[in-house]
Amino acid sequence: MGRGSKFKATAIAIATVAIGSTELSAQNANPNSPVNGNLGLTTRVVVDSNQSLNETSPGTTVTASESLSFGYTSETSLQSFNFSADAALRYSRTDGVTETSAFDNPGARLGYSRQGANSSFNFSANYRTRDVINALDAEDATVDDITVSTGTLETYGARFGYDFGTDAPFGLSFSASQNFRDYNDTTDPDLVDSQNRSLGVTARLRFSPVTQGTLSVSRSNSEIENADNTEKQTTSYRFGVSHELRRGLSLNANLGYSETEKTESSVTTTTDVSSLSIGASQDLVNGAIFGNVKFSSDDNDRVSLTFGRSMELPDGSLSASVTAINDTGSGTKFLGNLNYSKDLPRGGFNVGLSQSLTTNNDDEDVKFSRLGVGFNQSINSVSRINLSMNVARTQADAGSGAGEKTRGDISASYTQELAEDWNMSVGYRHRAFSETGTSAESDSVFLTLTKNIALGF
Repeated sequence: MGRGSKFKATAIAIATVAIGSTELSAQNANPNSPVNGNLGLTTRVVVDSNQSLNETSPGTTVTASESLSFGYTSETSLQSFNFSADAALRYSRTDGVTETSAFDNPGARLGYSRQGANSSFNFSANYRTRDVINALDAEDATVDDITVSTGTLETYGARFGYDFGTDAPFGLSFSASQNFRDYNDTTDPDLVDSQNRSLGVTARLRFSPVTQGTLSVSRSNSEIENADNTEKQTTSYRFGVSHELRRGLSLNANLGYSETEKTESSVTTTTDVSSLSIGASQDLVNGAIFGNVKFSSDDNDRVSLTFGRSMELPDGSLSASVTAINDTGSGTKFLGNLNYSKDLPRGGFNVGLSQSLTTNNDDEDVKFSRLGVGFNQSINSVSRINLSMNVARTQADAGSGAGEKTRGDISASYTQELAEDWNMSVGYRHRAFSETGTSAESDSVFLTLTKNIALGF
C-alpha cells in the first residue's frame, strides 16, 4: 500500500471511529449543562499554484487533509475550566511528482480560573505546531512571522496569575509567564529560536473610593539564538496614581524606572531609563475620549502623545487612536490604531488597523503594521458569503538595518449548510509577498467539509 493509500485509510478510520463513538452522546447533549463538549471533523482539499510563496513556483500543489478537534468546557459561578486539542493528517502532491504525508499541526490549549470572595486565580498553557508559511495567520503572530520559509514553528508556554484583596483597601497581584518559539527545518536564517520569561508583583492601595495608587515590580528575560546570542534582562519599577472626578473624568499619572542588561557576543551593556506619563479619560454618552503624554529618557529622549475616541454606535462600534512619537534620533513618526464594526441587515463589516514599534529576532527596531478588512453576508437561511483582506508590513525604524517586508492576502468563500451540523465551503485565495529584491504570488482554490458534534456528559 502506497503512502497516499495509507493516508486515506487512516483518515477514514479516524473519522468513522469518531462519528460512531459520539453519535449517542450527541443525542443526549444538554445545551444548559455547565459541562459541554464538542467534536469537530474537517475534510479539506486545496489546490495552490505556489504553496510556499517561492520566488519561482515549484509547481501546483494539491493538498488533502483530515482534521479532528475536541473541546471541553466546565463552568460554574465560581470557576471555569476549558481544554481543546486538534490535529490533522495531511497528504500533498506537487505537480504529480513530489508526495508528502504527515501528522500535521497538532495543538492543545488548557485554561482554569477561579473566583473567590475577594480573590481570583487563573492558569493557562498552550502548545501548537504550524507551518512557518502560515504562522502570520495565528493570533499570537509576531513581527518575524511576516517572512516566507519552509519548515515548522513550534510555540508553547504557560501563564499564572493570582490576585487577592480585589475590593479591599489593600490588594496584591502576582503574575508569571514563560513562552518558547522553536523553528525546525527552515530556510530563512532570520528565523531563530527564542524564549521569554516574566515575573511581576503589583500592590494596590485605595486612598479613597475615587483614588487608587499602585506600585509594581517586574522582571523579564528574553533569549534569542541569533548570530549575537542576544539576551536581555530588564527590571522595572512603576508607581501610579489614578483619580476619578465628577461627570466621568478620570486622571492618571505613572512614574517608572527600568534597568536593562543586554548581552551580545558575550559583551554586556547596561541601560537605565526613566519615564513619566500623564493621561486623562472622559466618559461620554456613547463612549469616551482619552489622551496620554509620555516622556522617556532613553537614548533619544522620546516623547509620545496619544489621542483617541471610543464610540458605541447604533449598529456597531468604533475605537480609534493616533500616537505621535518624537525623538532626537529619527524625528517625528505617527502610529494609528483602529477597530470598526458595523452590523448589516443580513451580515456585518469590520476594519482593524494596528501599528507598533518593536524589535525583530535580529534585535533591530522595526515598525509593524497590520490591516484587516472583513465582510460577511447571508444569502438565505442556509448559505452565506465571506470576503476578507489582510496586509502586514515591517519597516526599519530609527535607522536600523531591517529591510521592508510585506505580506497580503485576499479571499472569498461561499458556505452552504448541507444538513444539521454539516457545512460545506468553497473559495478562492490570492497571496502575495515582497521584500527588497524579491517577490512572490500564489492563487489557490479550496473545498472544506465540516461536521460539528455536541457531546453530552
